Amino acid sequence: MMLSLSKNNKLFFLLMGVCFLIYCYFAFVLIPNANNGWWRVYINPLNQLFLFASGVMLGCIVKNRTEQNRTEQNRTEQNRIANILIYIFLISVFIFHPVSGSITELVTGMTRLVYTAMSILFVYVFLRYDLFLPDFLKKGLKLLGEISYGVYLIHPVVFNFVKKIAGLLSIPYPVYFGIAMLLTLLVSYVSYFYFEKYFIKVGNR
Repeated sequence: MMLSLSKNNKLFFLLMGVCFLIYCYFAFVLIPNANNGWWRVYINPLNQLFLFASGVMLGCIVKNRTEQNRTEQNRTEQNRIANILIYIFLISVFIFHPVSGSITELVTGMTRLVYTAMSILFVYVFLRYDLFLPDFLKKGLKLLGEISYGVYLIHPVVFNFVKKIAGLLSIPYPVYFGIAMLLTLLVSYVSYFYFEKYFIKVGNR
């Protein structure tokens, strides 16, 4: 039996296709040919459009699934083992997928498509199935998800600031990268709880 799609669904999948073509154009043409200016090309909003659309798609897929059904489906030992195996496979791809050369290799060509596909699948499985993680780890991941928008917006500013300071003080890359990451999380945390939540409440009035 063929699945019938509404006009809205057809339009959405059409837009997803267009976004994917734009994504590929950046991955295979624009970024590889940008040389030292690749970062400016990479942060172009059009380059991120497919990822945003994928997030919307994932949200639509799981929105009708109630928490009760989710819990009942994951009670069996068989589902538990399957979930663990899926995560082991996805993490293995991230770790062992061969990449060499400059940092741009991560965001260009087939490597980018592989990592993108694995990321989307990872998020889907995360939303679709329980992780059987300890409560403290679930709370940590939940908090990270809440501040993730701030992380996305703030990390370039923090990284560039820390990079300049590190250059003046001759701090090695691994050290200032770690400092930038921790500082990004801290600033994003403050931003979420003291700014974002306030404006969310204002918007819901």
